Amino acid sequence: RVNMEGADQAEVEDKEYQWPPLESDPQIFTDYLTNLGMSSEWHVCEIFGMDDDCLSFVPKPCIGVIVTFNRNTRDDGKPGLGDDSQIVPFYMKQTGTLDNACGIVASLHAILNNQSEINLLENSILDRFVIGTKELTPAER
Repeated sequence: RVNMEGADQAEVEDKEYQWPPLESDPQIFTDYLTNLGMSSEWHVCEIFGMDDDCLSFVPKPCIGVIVTFNRNTRDDGKPGLGDDSQIVPFYMKQTGTLDNACGIVASLHAILNNQSEINLLENSILDRFVIGTKELTPAER
């Protein structure tokens, strides 16, 4: 539930929170993630193609790539039931409420699955999130 100061509280309490669409500008992502606690030594950049020439412009090392595509469905029209939580150390299920947060969720996966490379600022939002969700399931995160 969302608490919006100055809004009619009864009206707000009846609405589920929906993550708003966000700008996909790499600098905005970098600023947002560093404000959450990602080391300022890392940044988000754009890839303009997957061919060797385009990839040669990507700064090294690169620890993640976000690719946008439509959600897969099974033959019966329902979303797939894949469980990626056993593949990587950190996995967070993206729910319908977070549909517009796919870039942020993907960024969290890239950061939190590469903590040997990316240091989180101590007691930052990301650091507290990792500690607080360590024992939770992907769906609970």
